[in-house]
Amino acid sequence: FEVSGYKIARVKHEHYPGMVKEPGSLAKGFIVFNVDEAAFQNIQKWEGNQYTPQVIKAMYQGKEIELTTYIWNEKSRLEGNWNNDDYRSLHMNECLNICIPRDFDR
Repeated sequence: FEVSGYKIARVKHEHYPGMVKEPGSLAKGFIVFNVDEAAFQNIQKWEGNQYTPQVIKAMYQGKEIELTTYIWNEKSRLEGNWNNDDYRSLHMNECLNICIPRDFDR
């Protein structure tokens, strides 16, 4: 997905990102589809109180859609830019297997 007015950056000293409002920025990410209620509750526990779930409008395959994302609550702990490719290859499967331990669509 792509969403205007947001930025994704690395959380200092961690291997995960935080997304925050940032006028003039463009955030790019990935979407996990068909998340059932049990998996959503696992995601809520995983994300903890450092993130706030929020419905936003984003562009996906040329169309505007609404999706739920997690907005980082501590902007001062963010640094640099985020690399989705590195995350996908190094950490994403571990996180998804913990939160959504079943087949899923990405």
